[in-house]
Amino acid sequence: MKNSKLSIVFWVSLALAGVFILWGVFLPDNVETVLGFIDGLIANNFGWVYIIATTLFVLLALFLVFGPYGRIRLGSLTKGQNTATLHGLHFYLLQGWV
Repeated sequence: MKNSKLSIVFWVSLALAGVFILWGVFLPDNVETVLGFIDGLIANNFGWVYIIATTLFVLLALFLVFGPYGRIRLGSLTKGQNTATLHGLHFYLLQGWV
């Protein structure tokens, strides 16, 4: 961040999180009904998108590990080669892709 001033994105995110938290605290039955309906709607109508996206992600991760990009050195050039194939897969999965 350039300076310590908080941007509008922070305040909007804080407000949205606060609205959802207050909604859940004061109207938990309503939250359960509404979010359950939305969850069912998404699962019934767009479950196939989730399956395809997950499959493509796994294929991409396998390609990055076992393909030509799997040999790219990660880290400084002065350190020794310590990135076996499984170690590379572990690195990719721990970087927030899961």
